[in-house]
Amino acid sequence: MKVLMIAAVIAGMSGAAGAAELADLQRLRASGIAALEAPAPASGPAAAGWDLDAMRFNQNESVSCLRSEDPFEIPAYLFATPPAAGKPETITVFGGTTTGFPADEGKCVNTDKFRSAVRLSDKQRAAYSMPGAPDTLVYANVRHLDRYYVAAIPVSAISELYYQVVYYPVPFVGVRGGHVQVRALFSRPVRLTPQFPADPTGALEVSSLIFSGQGVGTIAGINLDPFRSIDGSMLLGLGVYTDQAKLIDQYIEMKGRETRQYRLRLSAEQKQRYARAYLADADFRRLSTYFLLTSNNCSTNQLRIIDSILSYTPAQAAELARTNSYDPDSALAALAARGLASEADRVIDFEKEEASAAFLRNYNR
Repeated sequence: MKVLMIAAVIAGMSGAAGAAELADLQRLRASGIAALEAPAPASGPAAAGWDLDAMRFNQNESVSCLRSEDPFEIPAYLFATPPAAGKPETITVFGGTTTGFPADEGKCVNTDKFRSAVRLSDKQRAAYSMPGAPDTLVYANVRHLDRYYVAAIPVSAISELYYQVVYYPVPFVGVRGGHVQVRALFSRPVRLTPQFPADPTGALEVSSLIFSGQGVGTIAGINLDPFRSIDGSMLLGLGVYTDQAKLIDQYIEMKGRETRQYRLRLSAEQKQRYARAYLADADFRRLSTYFLLTSNNCSTNQLRIIDSILSYTPAQAAELARTNSYDPDSALAALAARGLASEADRVIDFEKEEASAAFLRNYNR
């Protein structure tokens, strides 16, 4: 049977979609969540970081999916793309079948653990007392432990980019690469301020961040249901996480075996361009794109963003198009084909670093 793989990115709004956006904004005003006549700055929407002028809705966002008054929550639901010839095709996975429509069509996704990074407007940066320097990018939805933060990210201070490949035990297969992400190390700290409620007194500093594309479904956290990872029942979230948040995901929530790290052969300018490109794409897409296991996943998106900052000849581009870009287990081969890393560029495994090992030893649920 043919497999229906939907990977549409729908940007912009017009006509009926524009009317829907206007209605959503009207409902927000009526509910007081983002009223223009905000209360005193000490409390209420203004203090929480709402900026009605910066508010927008992608094609699958609705106030009906809001779970809190967090100004950077992304209220997204699972949408369906009309199938060819007006009839959904059938997908067969591990002996079971499902249609090309999302099993969870119309349901709101749960963003307690995974979200896309969202850029702050000038007004929002001021509300969080964040700097406006050109080399400092200010983004929300950066997760540390069990909450989200607004981060001031000094992209000019990126000293290293590590390509991480997380290995997990797979039934009947053995241990193999199951996820990829990019870790940035900084020569000066990244400042994190609690996002909601906004709390400048609770700010902290970290020296590294992890850029990771995740599947976001209707339940909190990682969903291993194979059907929902291929039928459109998960959305792609290009998120940003601290080391500790990812150690919990990979070794507490899931039973990761190791996370290999490869130092990427990129110039200082290219490292900055990667971070800027990733964050801009995260803010643009939000949660408007399907996460699809074999065509629009953690690996394909990292390589897509990396390729966008590099230059290839037509012959090189054609050769790369023939390489495996979706399987994390082929990550090193994909990097080698681009001249970005080899086994010689491998550094100590993430979980074996002194700080990581100490965190995992001492972590209490």
